[in-house]
Amino acid sequence: MLYLKATSLQSDAEYDDAAAEFKQFVAKYPKSDDVDNAQLQIGNSYRQQGDYGAAVDAYRLVAGDGDAIDEATFAIGDAYLMLGRQTDALASYHTLIEKYPYLNNDFARAAQDRIDALIQLDTLRTDLKTVPPTQQDNAQYQIANLYFNIGYYDIASREFEKGYIDYPESELVDDAMWMRGECYWRKARQAPVMPLQTPEQEAFIRVQRIADRYPQFAELDRYDTDGYPHAPAGRRGDRYELYYAEMRRLLHRYPDLRKWRLEDFLFSDDATAFEIWFDLIHKYPDTNMNSAAPRRIAARLVELGNIYRNLSMDDFASLLFKKSLEAFPTPGAHVGLAYYYADVRGEVRWTYYRTRIFQHLQEAASMVTPDSEQAMEINRLKTWMNYRLRIESLEAKSFR
Repeated sequence: MLYLKATSLQSDAEYDDAAAEFKQFVAKYPKSDDVDNAQLQIGNSYRQQGDYGAAVDAYRLVAGDGDAIDEATFAIGDAYLMLGRQTDALASYHTLIEKYPYLNNDFARAAQDRIDALIQLDTLRTDLKTVPPTQQDNAQYQIANLYFNIGYYDIASREFEKGYIDYPESELVDDAMWMRGECYWRKARQAPVMPLQTPEQEAFIRVQRIADRYPQFAELDRYDTDGYPHAPAGRRGDRYELYYAEMRRLLHRYPDLRKWRLEDFLFSDDATAFEIWFDLIHKYPDTNMNSAAPRRIAARLVELGNIYRNLSMDDFASLLFKKSLEAFPTPGAHVGLAYYYADVRGEVRWTYYRTRIFQHLQEAASMVTPDSEQAMEINRLKTWMNYRLRIESLEAKSFR
């Protein structure tokens, strides 16, 4: 149970607590079969936090002859590389090569790849000093790309940034800028963290949801109490009037709510990635990457929306799908919104949302080839949505 608790904490990115629990496990059960792996996870917890020196110390305590010692040896090399100690990193990688001279081990093969990459890096750094200035931008880009390919996204990000800061006239500036955003995106996917919804985020989501149903509220000002079109209409207690009152309460509670953006509620690495990509569109309007960027950004927003949807944060996911449609319309965003409105309708049973479901499915179907597998999936989804809504309607009548 102690080991499982530590593993769970590490999965939730509670690295300090996870390391403490793993240390307790190692101290309490020194003869356990899992002790080497627990020590390995202590090192991994430090590495995830960027404390590479402490990670090396922890990895060195891994003993035995199993996979844990090989993984620890390889991880020591990676940690030294992040510390800028290339000679020590190479020594650690060579330890694995000497142990498995025929490379009949996953970590040995990965170590050989690291050695080859470091040799290539040395060559590129030499080229950066010796080639004509007109070719230096290409060498710089290749250096950054090499770090990216071996998963050193922090270093790759800095190198890509040099590519478009130091060589502003290069044809690779737009590619370098996109790849720098990609570094932050990959970092966010490396160590996924369970998002915690704050009261501010809940208020932001609620305002967006109300404005989705009543667009005139999108311009509601907290100081404007009787200006058209914001005054409530209909009988007291009508849905419009209730939402009007709720919107006013939220704007009074959070005076800066109108200034908040969707990016303010993303994790820092994701937010930085999108900031770089949108900046690319504005800075380099006449490049090849600029024309491809909106479609790529839209795809990333759909991917992130699906991640939040799988975490049962459907309202926030819907905002990502909508922002994706603003960047570039895709079938994936429309399908995501169809699911969202189906779930919302399950809460309030509005005909309005039923209409939105099939509008989005129709839009998605219009964007794909009629006879494609994707088109058939959308048609199957449309049929399933029909049955789902009928069943919900019958359930509602039964309960009434």
